[in-house]
Amino acid sequence: MKCLEKQRDRCYETANGLARDVQRYLADEPVEARPPSASYRLRKFVQRNRGKVIAASLVLLALISGMIGTTIGFLRAQAEKVVANDARREAESQHKVADDQKRLAIASAEKAIEEKENARRSLAKARVALAEAAYREKR
Repeated sequence: MKCLEKQRDRCYETANGLARDVQRYLADEPVEARPPSASYRLRKFVQRNRGKVIAASLVLLALISGMIGTTIGFLRAQAEKVVANDARREAESQHKVADDQKRLAIASAEKAIEEKENARRSLAKARVALAEAAYREKR
């Protein structure tokens, strides 16, 4: 619309300026007819460099996907580590209980052996006493 402006300072100075702007428009470059906004310049840049922008976007997408994947893997590994540590602590606790039970069983077995030995001695003493009593009675 710059070519239709009534004020001289706002319109093209020469026909070459208009031709240059038309050429810029056809080449997907920003035109001078209006001040280009950031989105307008970006859109024109993408139109000029479509292949490069697609390639860069795919690389960026791959990088972001990789970061998300490694973060998820790291979080899962941390969760598995917590589970493994809990299982290890539980196993150690059960091992300790089993050791305590084993010590109690050994102590009980030793006490039973000692009581058996005491009973054997008592039986032997009783037999000797009976034999002695029988020997005295036969006299």
